[in-house]
Amino acid sequence: MSKGPHIAGEASSDQESLLLLVGGRIRAARQRAKLKQSDVANAIGTKQSYIVGLEAGQANITLKTLGRVAAALGVSPVSLFLEEEQATGASGNVAVQLGQVLSAAMQDTDRLADLLRRAHALVAGEGGEPRPTTQA
Repeated sequence: MSKGPHIAGEASSDQESLLLLVGGRIRAARQRAKLKQSDVANAIGTKQSYIVGLEAGQANITLKTLGRVAAALGVSPVSLFLEEEQATGASGNVAVQLGQVLSAAMQDTDRLADLLRRAHALVAGEGGEPRPTTQA
């Protein structure tokens, strides 16, 4: 059963946990790449304070920005959600597919809803292709 929509500014504990998880993974990837927060900020065209907020789990991130951050760090966007062994181990095929879905979503916003449905189906183990979109 769905909990319903959240009022703007009221993040659920799941949302807060996800922000902290992704922020920690961004920090770890940045440190592995031996980059400063200002290096990442400059690479994606934002302020260092935004990167500080992301890493602390205090700032939201769009899929488009997630893709730019991942590119600046030299990692797959999906690696910022999965444990390293999940991204490269037995679940690697799903991780690669999710990475492709995220990359496509960042490039083609008109198909975002269908691509997100496809990503959900992949995670649920249903597979399948996105439904064709109709042009108005």
